[in-house]
Parts: sequence; structure tokens; C-alpha cells
Amino acid sequence: EDMGSNPFVSDYQMSRDETLGGVRVAPYLVYDCLADGGSLVLFSCPGCNLDLQLTTLEKLQHLQHCAPESDSPEDNTAASQLIQGDHKNSSSYFCDICNKGYPHFNSVAILKHKKSHSSIVMPS
Repeated sequence: EDMGSNPFVSDYQMSRDETLGGVRVAPYLVYDCLADGGSLVLFSCPGCNLDLQLTTLEKLQHLQHCAPESDSPEDNTAASQLIQGDHKNSSSYFCDICNKGYPHFNSVAILKHKKSHSSIVMPS
């Protein structure tokens, strides 16, 4: 199974660790083997200006390959494929209030985002 690029040790092939769980990122290091590991977090990429919902490992992989937006359509296609990845329970969401698109939001993230707008108090 191809786990993608290794943001920790570039010349070491990442693999699932069957004993500890998580991902072996170096001969001496297993990442994401704790019980709550792998949870998605909202991440705003400074390189491509996208708001993504990724695991920490996916975030590091994204940062490793992401470059600021370019004029080349080939570069944008490659970045788009990298960003989409494997998000089975997520879909794109566009917020009319902040006028932003979010490509990988699950239903919980959408509800949290909507609630974040309701908690904003306007000055009188």
C-alpha cells in the first residue's frame, strides 16, 4: 500500500505498523499510534489559499508538495489531485456567509462552521 511521501524521513518508505497501529515513518518512529490519532482538523494552507480538513500527516504531506498558486494549469491539476486524496466521508461545502469554499468537510465540520458564524456578536 502506497502511503504517499514521507514528510519526516524522505528516503524511508512509510508503512502501517500492525503491532502498534499507526504509521511507521522511520525505523525508530511510529506516528499516529495513539487512540485519538488521525482526527481531522481545519487547516488553511498559505501556499494554495485553500481551507482543508486533513489529518496532521496529510497536512504535512500537503505542505511538502504545495507551492503558491501558479499560472500553469498542469500545476493546478496536480495540486488539486493531491488535495482531494482519500476523504470518503467528506464533500465540498460553500459558505454563503463568508463566501468561501471548503473542499473536504464532513457533516460535523459543516455544522461547526455554521455555528461559528452564529457566535459572532456584532458591535452596536
